Amino acid sequence: MRICVISGGYWPFVAGAELFCQQLAEHMAWRGHEVHVVTSIDDRAGEDRAPGLQPYAVFNGVHVHRIKSLKVRYTQTLSLIPPLTRKALELHARAPFDLIHAHIFPGLFVGARVARRTGRPLLLTLQGGDLADYPEMRIANPILRPMIRWSLPKAARVHAVSRSVAARARELGAREVVVIPNAVNLAEFQPADRALLRAMMGLAPADKIVLTVSRLTLKNAVDVLLRAFAGIRAGQPDARLLIAGTGPEEAALHALAKQLGVEDRVEFLGYVPHEQTPRYYAAADLFVRASREEGFGISFIEAMASGTAVIGSSAGGIPDIITDGVDGLTVPPDDVTALAAAAGKLLADDALRTRLAAAGLRTAHQKFSTDRVLQRMETLCHELASRLPSPP
Repeated sequence: MRICVISGGYWPFVAGAELFCQQLAEHMAWRGHEVHVVTSIDDRAGEDRAPGLQPYAVFNGVHVHRIKSLKVRYTQTLSLIPPLTRKALELHARAPFDLIHAHIFPGLFVGARVARRTGRPLLLTLQGGDLADYPEMRIANPILRPMIRWSLPKAARVHAVSRSVAARARELGAREVVVIPNAVNLAEFQPADRALLRAMMGLAPADKIVLTVSRLTLKNAVDVLLRAFAGIRAGQPDARLLIAGTGPEEAALHALAKQLGVEDRVEFLGYVPHEQTPRYYAAADLFVRASREEGFGISFIEAMASGTAVIGSSAGGIPDIITDGVDGLTVPPDDVTALAAAAGKLLADDALRTRLAAAGLRTAHQKFSTDRVLQRMETLCHELASRLPSPP
């Protein structure tokens, strides 16, 4: 099978959506399929994390074609649409694709255009933020939403990573929708000797370490976590908060930590490459992400696979991962008091924290392993390439 994968971002610029795109592309290449990824050469986070990328390279068996975008706020994503479309059509002209697989926006719009021009079946993968619902996208949403509504009905199948994303996709015009979650590499994320890790990382063995890993954006609600942490410190003076990630809210969050008087117990780690995150997950006592909106939340599964107890909000796709009181805890979005109480409870109760961590580890293995999830995706790709033409 010859597959064209279209995504605005790809390795080494990875967050949850880009990571899933990479996992599936490499799995399909390993299985003997010819996979071409059409993506941007630029770091869309604006951080220039990997200078020197080439326009074409083969990485782990995947043909990666990179194009330039305009580095202008609010226009960078839209500027990708024409060159991504041209490159995909150029590759199809050389040798026809059997399947177009587009990930998130602008990939979903480009994928719909390419499928319409080529008549090939289109699979759209949606992660949540691509449906123009996140608060940091409020300026662009009126422009993006009509493009999304136009694109979704063009897909032979829409793949949503959670039930909440699936429901929203149907509201916006998706026809056939299947829910398949994101996956975690269990060989990469696993429990480790916490005391040894902390010694190697220079972390105090007696500290109760709370970790969050996320882009520092409004939707990820790190401000809520900081306010809750101020309350946590009252009952847990040894608590320490590690924040891994960068983003547009970083300066405001530094100022908030100082305003709350917790800056001496909060460490902003900055950008942490994905391959370095496993040790942070395994070294932490508790992982927290109190998102205001969340299509899925791969970081929860990474923490669970690392043997660390988790707390999330009840927003979006998080309840697809965490069953409250069984393998983690959930609290209402934007509820500082509830978050502080839940975190304080787990930090104070070693037995409860250990029990939830063990259950979370089982959940990660039973529901979210790459082997299980990627095989389901491969089966779906075969089905679409062999049986389902794109709708007119």
